[in-house]
Amino acid sequence: PKLDLMSLGNAPPPADRPRKDKPNKQPPSFDVCKRNALGKLDKSPKGSLDEPIAPLVHAINAHPDYVTTSCCSGRVSLFATASEQTKGYRGGRWLLVRHATVTAEELTAALAPALTAAETEAAADGSGAEATDLVLFKHEPGILHVQCRDVEAAKRLLQVALGAGYRESGLVLSSSAKVMLAIRTTANCLELPVARRGACLLPAAYLELLTAHANEKFVANQARTDALHAAFDAAFDAACPAGPRCEDCAAPPDSGGSAVEPEPSPQIVATGPPSADGGGGERGGGGGGGGGDGEGDGGSGGEGGDGGGG
Repeated sequence: PKLDLMSLGNAPPPADRPRKDKPNKQPPSFDVCKRNALGKLDKSPKGSLDEPIAPLVHAINAHPDYVTTSCCSGRVSLFATASEQTKGYRGGRWLLVRHATVTAEELTAALAPALTAAETEAAADGSGAEATDLVLFKHEPGILHVQCRDVEAAKRLLQVALGAGYRESGLVLSSSAKVMLAIRTTANCLELPVARRGACLLPAAYLELLTAHANEKFVANQARTDALHAAFDAAFDAACPAGPRCEDCAAPPDSGGSAVEPEPSPQIVATGPPSADGGGGERGGGGGGGGGDGEGDGGSGGEGGDGGGG
């Protein structure tokens, strides 16, 4: 029989099929998140916790309401930025990264390749433009990202951080119901260019003075980390497990490597009062729950986010 197309418009609608309602996906509990974070491999290039901050990270992770997701103990570094011509496919590279004090000789040796390679890079690029534009010398203070069980737990730790001098700390609230606390400060920041397009901008005597100044800032940063650890122990009646666990996190000094510029940090929705004793930017988060810093690392990073948390 022929199909009557005209009658299709008058045909009764098909019976409604029973709908299968998808259950609402519940976000994982804090305990699940903490277990997952601590079980992940460290995604930072360094592959381990920074030794200066390891005792504090272990103390925080020993508390049932907190887990670190990324951290950096603070670092002295040389970062070679990319020129405008090469920025689209290359974000720059680390010439030197140290989670410790440095010498003027180390700084000069790390800077030398950038001074001699500019012409070679320009020829290889084919555009005639130097691939490396600026080389920046930096000291960046320590930073921690901590996932908290709830807002009240985050507020308690925030007050401890503010009292220890981390005055740019704040809560980060997301749609995933995670409560994150960024513990940070802009005090002791240092960043200035030392070379441009293969030419050193500073005399040797000034480089020595600059190195000594950065080392002073690193020592001051470590004192602030120790103050935060002591304040945490006092506030939560905690004590960092002593012994080999912290020593196992120690690693050889970092070397340079390729890196891309960091992603912007999440918006801070509640912060402490602004600092009057420092300037400079911050890093993003680093790798998983493992540890390390953020030399271009992935995960909670940073020029590079700062690495995994413990």
